[in-house]
Amino acid sequence: MSSSILLSSGSNAHGQLSNGTVDDSHEFLPCSFYSFPPGTMPPQTRRVVDIASGANHTIILLETYDSSGALQTDIWGCGDGSSGQLGATYKAGEPSAIFRPIELSLGREGLDGHHVKLVSACWETIYVVLDGEGKGDILLSLGSDDFGHLGVGDVNKGKGREITKPFHIVEFRHLTIEGLSFTDATITIQSITSGQRHVVACLQVSWNHGRTRNCMVGWGASRHGQLGIHAKDGRPIPFLSTPSIVYIDDPNDPTTSTALGNQHTVFLHASGKVTALGSNRKGQLNRLENAQRVTSLGCTWNGTYVLVRRDDGNTQILATGSHAHGQLGRKLTIRPSSVNFPSLAPVELDPSSNNGHVSAIACGTEHILALVSGPAEVSGTSVWGWGWNEHGNLGTGTTDNVFVPVKIWPLASKDETQASHKAIAIWAGSGTSWIYATAR
Repeated sequence: MSSSILLSSGSNAHGQLSNGTVDDSHEFLPCSFYSFPPGTMPPQTRRVVDIASGANHTIILLETYDSSGALQTDIWGCGDGSSGQLGATYKAGEPSAIFRPIELSLGREGLDGHHVKLVSACWETIYVVLDGEGKGDILLSLGSDDFGHLGVGDVNKGKGREITKPFHIVEFRHLTIEGLSFTDATITIQSITSGQRHVVACLQVSWNHGRTRNCMVGWGASRHGQLGIHAKDGRPIPFLSTPSIVYIDDPNDPTTSTALGNQHTVFLHASGKVTALGSNRKGQLNRLENAQRVTSLGCTWNGTYVLVRRDDGNTQILATGSHAHGQLGRKLTIRPSSVNFPSLAPVELDPSSNNGHVSAIACGTEHILALVSGPAEVSGTSVWGWGWNEHGNLGTGTTDNVFVPVKIWPLASKDETQASHKAIAIWAGSGTSWIYATAR
């Protein structure tokens, strides 16, 4: 049996927590996988590569060993697949409350020899990046085309319509940069990140003459300038249905990662500085330009969170944006208003964790998780959470919002699972939270 476990909590009306029920879970429960004992992971699992959540569905990318001992990647899904976001063979109206393999039918579409490399998810759409084994990467989109999410032009495919294609292929050949066409270039997709309504991917584009250029591309909702694109007359563009160049990247300071909120996009550069696009109606962009030595970042729908390296070598979380549900993780002396939002400032982790190192943050719709490790943690690692908790997504056992971070793993009254496993990765989605842990 696998020595690792995956646990989830929160919103579960369509079975998107993969715990075998369709009831919200106010505490962390083990996930289940089709054809394996309940609450266990496939025994051949080496690690969880990524988890991505949409409105009511979840996809997971596992690295596993095949029968010969070689490593491979497998994509699984659970929850609502009625828009085709979990594949054409996933019957509409029959959500699965446990993870099942997603059938992509790559061979039938002439894509033999390709392997899943990256995954991401919008509201009712998912994205799968295939490694082309020296031929360049291929991006697949599955599901709803609201706001042009599929990235293939206006196909007008909505919920309830018969799903006949297993997936769509997102093209980049129509793009040019610095006068160079992508038509004959080899494209490597280095990352793909999704918000509720828009998508951004980082591409490495290589031409036969030896020139290589990194660039950001995006599509989906763009009314608030979150993709950095405006019409010639200056009016906002409601959405883009095919990828367009996002002119944010500096060749001398390339983008290393991105995070997307509901109506804003944040970019982390190699220098550790941050730039942002889109709406600031909730203060989600306030003074981000002042952040220095940033190592990673994340976005809720209406907030931005950056992990910065302190002088002592440890890290600290800074947050800005909406605090309606405690998302900023700190006590405020004034009530935020539409004209007076708090600015970028530290999240108030409990003093007992101050000597620890925040190694990762995960942002859901309006709640946040932090993975903390270091000398202050006797158990080696702990998970802290704060913000919106209507569905029990923080796993505290209640549905009360959390305004100052609390430890959610391991709990003081830890059970055998928490005592015997160490949390090593976290994810957060639409009212959902995920902890991946391995045996100590």
